[in-house]
Amino acid sequence: RLPATPDLAAAREVVDRLDLDDRIGKDVAEVDGVIGIALRERPGVCLFARVRPGDVQVWWPSRVQAMPGESSCSAAEAAHGHAQRPPH
Repeated sequence: RLPATPDLAAAREVVDRLDLDDRIGKDVAEVDGVIGIALRERPGVCLFARVRPGDVQVWWPSRVQAMPGESSCSAAEAAHGHAQRPPH
């Protein structure tokens, strides 16, 4: 069950508890009440999550979008829902 209002501290705690390789970068941020989560293994490999009241979305941007110089693999990008759209 999702909380009525996304909780940034709780999201950070959940991400920190994930049993991930230390080489995987973790980024969690809140933008306008939406929590974005980005997990980055290496350039071109990124996983996004966006948490809004009553809704969670998880997706991988295309390899092209995740490459350096395209969209960044950041929590802010995830919060905005970027990289769900085709590049350019």
